[in-house]
Amino acid sequence: MRRIVLTAVVLAGIVVAALIPAPEPESVPVFPEPEPGVVVAAVGESVWYCAAGDSDDRRDAELYLATLDSGQAAITWPSPFGVDDADIARRAFGERDAAVVVVSDFLRRGPVPALVEFESGPAAAAVASIVDGEGFAPEISGTTCRAAVSKEWHIAGGTTRDGSTLILRLFNPFPDVAKVALSGASEFGAQPLGDVIDIDGRSFRDVDLTVAARFLDDLSLTMAVTEGQVVPVMVWDEGADRAVWSATGLSTSWDFPYAGGDGLVASVVIYNPGPSPVTVEVDSFGPAGIRTAVATLGLDVARPVRVAVADLDGEASALRVRGSGPIAVAMVVEGLVPEDPDAVGVEGEEVVLIPDGRLAAMSGLAVPAERWLLPGAGATRSVIHVMNPEPVDATVTLVALGSDRTPDKVLVPAWGTLPITVPSGSGGYLVESDQSVSVAWSADVEGGFALFTGVEIGE
Repeated sequence: MRRIVLTAVVLAGIVVAALIPAPEPESVPVFPEPEPGVVVAAVGESVWYCAAGDSDDRRDAELYLATLDSGQAAITWPSPFGVDDADIARRAFGERDAAVVVVSDFLRRGPVPALVEFESGPAAAAVASIVDGEGFAPEISGTTCRAAVSKEWHIAGGTTRDGSTLILRLFNPFPDVAKVALSGASEFGAQPLGDVIDIDGRSFRDVDLTVAARFLDDLSLTMAVTEGQVVPVMVWDEGADRAVWSATGLSTSWDFPYAGGDGLVASVVIYNPGPSPVTVEVDSFGPAGIRTAVATLGLDVARPVRVAVADLDGEASALRVRGSGPIAVAMVVEGLVPEDPDAVGVEGEEVVLIPDGRLAAMSGLAVPAERWLLPGAGATRSVIHVMNPEPVDATVTLVALGSDRTPDKVLVPAWGTLPITVPSGSGGYLVESDQSVSVAWSADVEGGFALFTGVEIGE
């Protein structure tokens, strides 16, 4: 069993500046403003690519669909036996509606990546895999689906340490063959990962990184798509639970509206794929508001850095990671509990933290926005996490989609955060604010935990 040993005196006296030295004065970095990415919940038709999800004798996948406009949605599960054998389901939606589609109602064949086509919108999709059958310990994992594809993807936060299984799933939702050049980066620097990978049209391929790059504490990836298109997700499994998170592009700023708590220990993993070193600063948001530059790091090319949130700011409930150049960042969460609760807070006593099995991860949000869709929030025990990076208070309205529940209105203080527990029974939420905010949501079951990013709504 993996153990982490802490000492109460040491914890109380952590000085981040000693752990993460600041750069020399003559090399003060310039942090550019983040550029808005592709709007992923635009008005009109949209197609969402859901690479994650498993439906087998243990796990069952659920697709979370949310839309603000009435119309039809078609779900296609490509078949490994050919295009003509694809499974298709259709769903009608009203205005401001949401639905949970249980995949086992249609098929069970292990991995079940899907395409979701909305005829009108804004709309969005997410996918979860849930274990709740008799004889199994409960689990939940999932990620928000993607509506855009890229010729270059990046994903930080993986590990192939002893006891871990790490899978990269490459989903090709298009008819043509895709070719992907995969490169890795670890605590030792650049990590070779083999030749170009072929993915047949309308299919997927799982790459076992535990075999390709064994016993690495940190493994981040870059995927260059030389032909066709793919949608990648990472799957990290340690037996009792798994975490799933999506690849992204690069940005100079990443927001994380959640930063751990209640026995869940969060770390950020920051990856610089190059071509030159960058300087990174981390801002924390908590009960006292914003603390700028709680850490400053110099990041070499192809050498990811993992930093525990508690080492940055023990009271942080959200983070912003800023780079002087483009970076990829992920937040990784593990359930760790004291082996002896009576030792906590006792000066000189060792506190031994042991895993309780829960895992979660998510990629960051590049740009705050005033409107967000959260497909799936409220489908199970859910908390919506709102981060206000602005110097003025934000009035935020939460609308339960597909429900006649009265909208909730809350105030998120300037440079502050607010976790909002929402009742179960809805398949998604609309979040609207009078200031730009960043929004994510979490789901938990007994023994399992998952994180999902919100989806920005375009004009």
